[in-house]
Amino acid sequence: MNFTNKTTTLLISIAVAHVVSPASAAGPTTVRTPNNLKNAVVLYDSAKAPAVPNRVAVQSIPNSKMPADTICNVESRVAYGDPAPHTGGGTLGTIAPFFDTTINSSGNVAFGSTVVGSDRNQGFFISNSDGTVNAVAIGCGDFGGGGDTTSVCGDPSPIGGKISGLFFYTPSINNAGDVVFISDVNGGSARRALFVFHAATRTLEKVAAPGDPSPIGGVFDSVSPGVISNSGKVFFLALPTPGSFDSDLFMWENGVVTKVAATGDPAPGGGTYSIIGSQSVGYVDGTSMPIGPLPDINDSDVITFRAIVSGGITDRGIIVRTNGVDQWYVKVPDPTPAGGTYLSMEAPSINNAGQVSFFADYHPTPDTFNSGWFAGAPGNWRKVLIFGDSVDGGEVLGLAISNNPEHEIDAAGNVFVWANLDSNGTEDRLLYSLTDGSLLVVARNGDPTPLGGTFNGMSPWPTIDKENGGIFGAYTPGAQGGVLNAYFTFEHCADAITLQARVKGQGTNHNVQLKWSPADGGRVSLIRNGSAIGNTTDDGRVTDKLGTQTGSFTYKICETDSGDCSNEVTVTIP
Repeated sequence: MNFTNKTTTLLISIAVAHVVSPASAAGPTTVRTPNNLKNAVVLYDSAKAPAVPNRVAVQSIPNSKMPADTICNVESRVAYGDPAPHTGGGTLGTIAPFFDTTINSSGNVAFGSTVVGSDRNQGFFISNSDGTVNAVAIGCGDFGGGGDTTSVCGDPSPIGGKISGLFFYTPSINNAGDVVFISDVNGGSARRALFVFHAATRTLEKVAAPGDPSPIGGVFDSVSPGVISNSGKVFFLALPTPGSFDSDLFMWENGVVTKVAATGDPAPGGGTYSIIGSQSVGYVDGTSMPIGPLPDINDSDVITFRAIVSGGITDRGIIVRTNGVDQWYVKVPDPTPAGGTYLSMEAPSINNAGQVSFFADYHPTPDTFNSGWFAGAPGNWRKVLIFGDSVDGGEVLGLAISNNPEHEIDAAGNVFVWANLDSNGTEDRLLYSLTDGSLLVVARNGDPTPLGGTFNGMSPWPTIDKENGGIFGAYTPGAQGGVLNAYFTFEHCADAITLQARVKGQGTNHNVQLKWSPADGGRVSLIRNGSAIGNTTDDGRVTDKLGTQTGSFTYKICETDSGDCSNEVTVTIP
């Protein structure tokens, strides 16, 4: 990817299992390459209320121009330079592709951004599906962990004082529009806290803060970013004591915090959990924060998380908890659908069917190593994408580890992932991996964007809404109005009817063979040059006998029961 901008650059790294590294207020940004982990560079431009319209109107690419015929409605959502509400005239700074987002079933998007042209220079926002933007919370001064203890121009905090530096870990949004985020606070009862924004009342409430009593005894030394479920439960990690690197998992609901899983709890099949949260980041103010792996939860309150175990039937794997009972969904050294056995796993996402997606390292043979994405459920696992796969004319050389709250698996079990196809990071692809093994290209470097210009570097952590669409961030060189980067939404039009046509000649007589999918029985109308010429069984094929007619003929088919129609396809007979 091309990391170019006229701003301060901050280097970010993930601390995995007992390593704490200095970092900026954004993250995590670990991108896996075949040979190593590399740090990404996070770019800040500088530097919040009623909803305001986007400066650049929502625009879309016509479906016929999309690189895959079942990816549709790619639209710009919010962009660099748009007004930043509740900031006194500021505008959104660099928002993508390094400030990642989450999206709910209504198409509302939670995101963080720097703010240009205001002392209130940072915020979390919601981009609504109607094209407006609302402020969630506005901070000021240094970013989270920067050591600023004097700035008081941010929003009032529920724990007293003012919100100051924000941590641009991805905010989590649920279907009600509630958003969870973490920030520093100046002048409050705690220096830092995890908050929930209640969309219905437009109020903030504290979830947890350092110094709060822990349900397993003692107090929290530090708390992580959070994940919010559609039922309003917030899940987060917390470190129990100063200097500890292994965090436990907790849940907040209506002001009450309970334990989900902690070091020493029994693991299924024997042994005990030894590590739940293994990733921590240190900051220039001397503090540290657990950041993952965070859990995920579906609408049936089924929870999934990665766990490391001592003395059990495995040393690590993915747990799914249903009605309070933990189950190993997949564990080391289970066989992988790509061959070989699992070595380790990252954060899992779960859909309402109980299917999970996750990134994992594995041994193709006892002496070799590879990594990639996998999805499914016990008894029905599949490979999503691994290093070395052939994709869109290239080879997968870069993948991002799975990371919550960025959700990757939709209701049908399809998975949305980022990949890079060259060694210098300039050939990004965003891919929709379908359960039948096929891959759809959502966007690629060099494709036109809805704002003009082209995509040139995309977020390694795109997100889907658990149904059939998603959002991603990208740089947009050449876009109208000087837009440098933006967020884009899309839909997976899985039910779109795809029509193909082929001309077959028999002497001077011509037949047009039409094929379409999906074909689900019932009847379809055959339309030629705008007029219905008959109907036939919806079995995926029909032949139009034109005889000696010549010219151009445009076809589509429409289901008689639903009214759904295919794309149009034109053939020319000279």
